[in-house]
Order: sequence, then structure tokens, then C-alpha cells
Amino acid sequence: MSGPSSLEGAVEESVIGLRRPLLLQHLRRLNCVVSEVAFVGRFSTVAQRPYREVAVFTHGLPNVNPLPNPIGIQLRPLIGGLDSCLKGDPVKLSVTDGAIKCVDDRGRHVRRVTFNAAKPSVAMPDRREYEEVIAAADWQSLSSNDAASIVDFVAAHEKASVVHFMVSEQGTTVLAGDPEHNHAQMLMPDITGDASNSVAVPAKFLRSILTQRGLEIAMAFVLRAGIGMRFESEGEVEVTYLVAPSDDAGRSQKLPRLDLLARMDKMVEASGQPDLATPEVLKALAAEGITFPGKQPEQRLRHALPSDVRSKYVNRASLRGHAYVGSDIRSFVAQIPGMSRA
Repeated sequence: MSGPSSLEGAVEESVIGLRRPLLLQHLRRLNCVVSEVAFVGRFSTVAQRPYREVAVFTHGLPNVNPLPNPIGIQLRPLIGGLDSCLKGDPVKLSVTDGAIKCVDDRGRHVRRVTFNAAKPSVAMPDRREYEEVIAAADWQSLSSNDAASIVDFVAAHEKASVVHFMVSEQGTTVLAGDPEHNHAQMLMPDITGDASNSVAVPAKFLRSILTQRGLEIAMAFVLRAGIGMRFESEGEVEVTYLVAPSDDAGRSQKLPRLDLLARMDKMVEASGQPDLATPEVLKALAAEGITFPGKQPEQRLRHALPSDVRSKYVNRASLRGHAYVGSDIRSFVAQIPGMSRA
């Protein structure tokens, strides 16, 4: 089996010793929301689903040697090999020649091909902005009993595609189903906040995350980004998830490009206008290094914004007027510094 190597030219193996259960837990916590990641250092990563419904962040594993180079890896094949083929513990992991190899203390081994860690599907352009939002969020402890209760509650109402968190200073009510008609509910009195934090998220992601076990669980209602959950151990954050809000049908509204929203907020405020024409937005963004290559930059910009905030920043009439006129787009793009003509 062969594939593209992210370590071309490497001639020496770097061997890392670690506990197999710890590595499996780490991989499963990522695989519950994404299928592939780019690891750096102590198996640290930031990854998101292709349509930005969920993002996951981890600083990696404690007390292990770092990887020699960043690597991209498909999670499920690696998990399957570690779980089914290897039985011993600990394992020795090495990376060389475009592959990752794990050997247990009984001499059994599995080998999985890696890919270039710069692959676009695992890139996340506004990592810093998300990390700032996560750090500023009001994280509140969620007891293991409450986490198990939410999982059982969602499982018992499997036909409900959406879970609503109705937040108040007296606690948070969790609703499964239509909040106006047929629904079931449970109360979490220890999770409190302002009513403006109330949010609905897809049930499938909530279930996937909370079925992963952790010593301590915390959650937060994150402005503009839906709901946050994270696993902690002895005060250290092990992995953090952001789940985008959903509509009533369970369709995710996508995590917003926070770098875009922050810049566009300033543009709208400075202009004194409720929204801005698309060419004006693109020019200002390009001047700050945020560009949308291609023949239809307006459309790329539009798709990068959550549906519920597009009209605030970009005049919809201008989108209709400019998005599909090829010659106008090409001439317009040519005038913007840093924009691709491809």
C-alpha cells in the first residue's frame, strides 16, 4: 500500500513510547466528529468537518515525546489497527517514509499510510480566533451523571434531530423535539447563563461527543459559535469541541469564520451603513490578506458566512448582481491586490 509522503527525504525513524489505551482514547475523541486530522508535536491538532458543523481542538497527549514532523492521518484505520490487531501495552510508535507504525510489547505491529499535513481538508484558517473565543467562554462543569443523562435522554428520543438548550439564571432546560409542540425535557440546574445564550444543536453530534468518557466534562455557550464542550483531567484541558447551531430540522448552520466576522464588524461600524456592497467588502478584506481566489469570489465569500448573518454584512442585491457575471468578475478580481486570477 502506498500514498503521498509528508516526510520525503527522512531517513531516520523517531520512536515514541506511549500507552495504547491512552492513544486509543485520544484518537476516538477526535474520530467521534472528524475522520482525518493533521497531528503536530505531542499529537496536537485542530480539525473541523468539511462543512464546518463541528470543530475539535486538542493540545495533545501529556508526557510523550513529540512527533518528528507534522503528519496527516485517517483516524478510523489507525484506531482499528490499534484496537483489533494489537493487544499488548505499551506500544512504540514510529513515523518514517510516509507511514506510521505501531509495535506492541508482543512484537505485533500495524502500519498506516500518512498524508501531507497541509492537505486543505484538514486546514483551519482561523484557529487563533477560535482559540480566543474558547479561552474567553464561561466554562461550567457538567457532572458525569448529567452527561450520561443527556446521552440517555437523546437516545430515548432518537427521532428528535435537534436538542435545544434553554438557558436561564435558574438553570438550563434541555429539550428534545419541537419546543412549541411535541417535546421532552430535562433540567440541569448547575448550568446557568443569560437567556440570549439559548441554542439548538444537532442531536447526532451531541450524542457522539458525550459518549466519549472523561474524568471531568465542562460546557459553555459560545457567542456566535453555538455550544462548546471539553474533557478535562486534573485541571488540564484534554480536548475541546465547538458545535455549530442548527435549524429546527437539524441542519447545521456552520461555524462562522470568526476572522471574517471580526473584520466585517469593523467595516460596517466604520461605514455607518447597515450592510456593504460585495466589491467593497472584498477589496477591504483583500487589503488585510483575506482573499477568495477564483472566478466567483462573491460566492466564496457568501458561502463562508453563516446564513443568518449574511444580510448584515453583504448587500444581497449586490450578490445577485455580481456573482454570476464572468467578465465582470474577472475584471474586478484583476483590480484587487492579492486576488488570484485562476
